[in-house]
Amino acid sequence: MVGRDEELAVLRRLLATPDHAGGPAVVTISGDAGVGKSRLLREALLSVHPGTLVLAGQAEQGDLARPFEVARDALEGRLELPLATDEDRSLDDLLRDAVDAIVELAAGAPLILAFEDLHWADAESVALFGRLAVRVDLDAILIGTFRPEDFDRRHPLAGLLADLDRQRSVHHLELRGLTPDDLGRMMQVVYGRVVSQRAVDALHRRTQGNPFFVEELLDPSCCLDPEELATVPLPWNVAEAVLRRVDTLDDDVRCVLDAAAILGTRISFDLLAAVSGFDEGALIRHLRTLVTSGLLVEDEADVFTFRHALTREAVAEAMLGRERRRLHERALDELRAVGSTDHAALAHHAVGAHRFDEVVEIAREGAARYWRESAPTQALHLAEMGLAEAPEDRKLLEIAALAAFEVALAEEAQRHAEAWHALAVKDGDVAAESAALRQLAIISWYRNDVPRYRALVEQALERAETLGPSEERCWALAYKSQMEMLLRPSSALRQPSETLADVIEWSTRALEAID
Repeated sequence: MVGRDEELAVLRRLLATPDHAGGPAVVTISGDAGVGKSRLLREALLSVHPGTLVLAGQAEQGDLARPFEVARDALEGRLELPLATDEDRSLDDLLRDAVDAIVELAAGAPLILAFEDLHWADAESVALFGRLAVRVDLDAILIGTFRPEDFDRRHPLAGLLADLDRQRSVHHLELRGLTPDDLGRMMQVVYGRVVSQRAVDALHRRTQGNPFFVEELLDPSCCLDPEELATVPLPWNVAEAVLRRVDTLDDDVRCVLDAAAILGTRISFDLLAAVSGFDEGALIRHLRTLVTSGLLVEDEADVFTFRHALTREAVAEAMLGRERRRLHERALDELRAVGSTDHAALAHHAVGAHRFDEVVEIAREGAARYWRESAPTQALHLAEMGLAEAPEDRKLLEIAALAAFEVALAEEAQRHAEAWHALAVKDGDVAAESAALRQLAIISWYRNDVPRYRALVEQALERAETLGPSEERCWALAYKSQMEMLLRPSSALRQPSETLADVIEWSTRALEAID
């Protein structure tokens, strides 16, 4: 129940109410598939008073064609509904008799009646739920769960929800995915330790906090390092759950979805048109189908995203390798043709198109740009993409070391800085060697390794002094003066200035070198 405290408290408060004068309490629980609607309901029902009659019916795909199927499922064994049909009894007669029977049942004991997955429910069960909700002499709690993306305004549930809000007070609980903080708590329980924010963020981007997807990825992977969850293959049941809705699309709409899956998290209309090959009118029709079906969302004008990140992943993985490569090639060529400066997208498509020689060039340019623009997360991502193809690229290692430290990834920062230093020594580049030693020193300080911090600062200065007047020597002197200040006991800072003579001396030397 991580992240569900508020919703659970609302349900428990309603379930604790002994009677409901003026009609039943009505609750709807909505949310995407796998978000935890049934789990929340089961947890709440554990707190009901002894003697309460709890009845629940579950709709299934295909129930739309079977009248009163959900109602029969809920009441089976408790009440034989008077639903025999003949030409003399209208639907209204049947509904009235069914409501009267349930009101009589509720008079004998507190009643909780739940209809789950109303988006699949038959029209007659939906109508019965609506009639019960406005019956003033029914002492009960009615609970309905549904997925908003799985029905449209022609479905009877759409009309029911609108009517209920006009006729009575309804408690609407809308479940969303777990927040990164919730997910971090959940992963801490699974792994028995605090997990890095990077691993949490990567899993959240992949699952958007959907509890079902999270649990399925964690369950088979609990013995793996959490850092690997961003790339562990989808369990078959997750991929199957995602693709089940995709398989009903016609071929042209599926082609658009395939192209969108290759284009990443933010899909522009113009790029999608170029890659998919459809003209504007056809593409608008196909996109409307995908938006209506809940697979895509238009975040802003002419920019689309997948409603679930794992849908994009599953669709892309279901394609043939050559299909993926061709779509990546088209995307890369189109971005090049329009002069795009989206280096992350350019690198992504260069990798997907297997044009690895272009990846390093794009990564160098993009990582340097993102670092200059104070975007360390993007700089690190691009640098590591380039390093996957050119692990001894010193410029990429430098940016990766600096950017990883900036976003508090100490282990990655140290690994990249050590590789940067080793290459600088190998190449005989004293300035780069000193810079790498300085970066390793500051990492050691923040990891509370003071002896190593002192040694690395001294090494950096020793190497920089051989350069003579230079920018790197200025930096090394500045680090030395900073170190003398940081390692001075705090009590000394309140003493006469002669106790700070060496600190002042190193600061003066640094300033003179800078001048």
